[in-house]
Order: sequence, then C-alpha cells, then structure tokens
Amino acid sequence: MAIFGYAGTDTDDYFGPNNLIIGGYFQMGATGGTGDSITTYFYSSGDEHVKCALYKADKSLVANGVTEERIIPAQAVTWTTFNFVGTKPTLVANAWYYIQIWAGAVASVRQYVKTSAGYGAYTQSKVYDGFPDPANPVAYNASWKVDIYCTYTEAGGAAGTLSLFMGMGTGIQTKTKGGSLPKVGPGHKPSKIGF
Repeated sequence: MAIFGYAGTDTDDYFGPNNLIIGGYFQMGATGGTGDSITTYFYSSGDEHVKCALYKADKSLVANGVTEERIIPAQAVTWTTFNFVGTKPTLVANAWYYIQIWAGAVASVRQYVKTSAGYGAYTQSKVYDGFPDPANPVAYNASWKVDIYCTYTEAGGAAGTLSLFMGMGTGIQTKTKGGSLPKVGPGHKPSKIGF
C-alpha cells in the first residue's frame, strides 16, 4: 500500500470541522490505484459523527470517495482512520485531490495543521451531513499543510511511490521509490473565514 497527503504530527495550529468541511490539497503518486482509507490527526471533546471524502481538482466528488461515518468518542489528538466501504474509489496517477474531513456540531473537534510549507488548507461551510457534489472549497490559508492523508493500493498491486510529505524544519522531504518530486499545486490567495 502507498500514501499521499501529509503524515506529520504537527500541532502548530488547528481549525474545527464542526459543520465545516476542511482539508488539504495533495498530489497523487506516480502510479494510480484504489483508495483504501483516509487518516487524520485530530482531537475530539466527546462523541461526534465524523467522516471524510476525496474531491478532484475540479471540485467534483470522487466516485465512491466518501468514507464510512464513525462516532468518535472523546480522545486526545491522535491519528484516526476512516475506511472506504464497498466499491473503492479509483485514483489517477499524478492527479491532484482535496482530502477532506467533516464533523457534526455536538462536540468540539480540532483538526491539526503545519503552518508552513504546504499546498493550502481549504474549507467549506455546510451543516453536517451529505457531502456536496460539486464542492466549493475556499482557500483558508495558502501555506498551511493539513495533517491528513489517503492510503491506497496501487494498480497491479505493486509496491511503489509514497507521496508522503514530512516536515523537516522549514523544508519538505518526499519519500519515493522511483519517480520525481511532486509539482507545486495551483496558487490561491487565502480567504479570511471566521469560526
């Protein structure tokens, strides 16, 4: 299996996915495949409904790209995994995707981020639940990198590229098994959103 997204355990800052779809923008690895799960680094003050989704660069929902819904109990900040169920989403090599998390509004949920060297954090205000298609993610902060990633099985089952961004000081290391460094995503000016 391989990963794309960001697997750093940074707690530089956070924002709340309560009635707010939030996430990051990341490039898929050099080999296509099928999505298995989305994993996020977050805190919850108590029982809350949470699920995740994948969106294409054109902001349309990836077919079968919504994960299971889980009721997350009170937990300190930790990695939490949400599986794709039934038919798995197909992911295209080198394509850019929004990896998103969304929660209800019963408990306080905090999604953590790294505040530098990222491709942006994106939000869309919407009362939980039912992921919209298309979505309208707005750039909240163009330099943030959200602690969220997608695990996938590569086409043909081969071991391959990990598009796994890991912050090392002010730089980024990209672990790969062949292939080239990911390209920088499209630039967006950050929008101020209060919540």
